[in-house]
Amino acid sequence: MTAIRPGKYLTFLPLGNKTVKDSISIAKKSELLWNYSLVRKRVDSSIFRNFIKYEQGTFNLELIDENSPYLGGKVQAEIKQYNFSNLTTNSYKMFGYFTINKLVLSQFRPDRNPNINDDHYLMQTTQVNLENTDILHRQTIELNGNGLVYYKSESNSNLEHFLNEDIPNSNTELVSKGQLNLKELLYHSLP
Repeated sequence: MTAIRPGKYLTFLPLGNKTVKDSISIAKKSELLWNYSLVRKRVDSSIFRNFIKYEQGTFNLELIDENSPYLGGKVQAEIKQYNFSNLTTNSYKMFGYFTINKLVLSQFRPDRNPNINDDHYLMQTTQVNLENTDILHRQTIELNGNGLVYYKSESNSNLEHFLNEDIPNSNTELVSKGQLNLKELLYHSLP
């Protein structure tokens, strides 16, 4: 299985000339089924215009070899999104892979109808450059050698017209809410 542990995490991302705060929650329903939620807020705005979006979904993990779970496997996510800034709702699937220290999920063009069992799409998920792929957006959660968890968000600039929101390209550390003292928790919780 993956070393990335369920929990509550915070990260701050640049979005245009503003900064947004993502609160990510990952909960394990079973060994191969995880729940996921994300709340994105503006950091420097009034409380009534604070929320940008809420996402909720599940991660279904499929092991390559059930006798060797440390090898990793494939992952499929089904996400429901409520975008408050655009007053829209959206459902989409993401596909990818996981290893002992990494979880990678990619959202593909909706007109391609990707399948988790199609190796063509899984190979695109591993590409360094997104520009020549069918990937709209890729998210990576990675545990480095020092035990820090990093979150990387990338979008394909050639396919931005398929997205109904601005997605920041970033690479930031995820801070576990359990590691924050009271003063830091209040600072990160207040608008």
